[in-house]
Amino acid sequence: MSCLFPKCECKKHHSSVSNIHFFKIPTIPYIRKEWLKVCNIEDDDLPGEPLVCSLHFSRQDLKK
Repeated sequence: MSCLFPKCECKKHHSSVSNIHFFKIPTIPYIRKEWLKVCNIEDDDLPGEPLVCSLHFSRQDLKK
């Protein structure tokens, strides 16, 4: 599986090597809408399991 962002070439099966994490698109409607807006993609165009890699987040965005 690949990151949802256009032109991002991160693949989930390579993430253990590169220390990249993947996050599912939220299901809560208002949060989901914001994520899709940032990703510049329509809900109808999402693949089966939409993921966004950690390269598209700042450190402040991520919580442990």
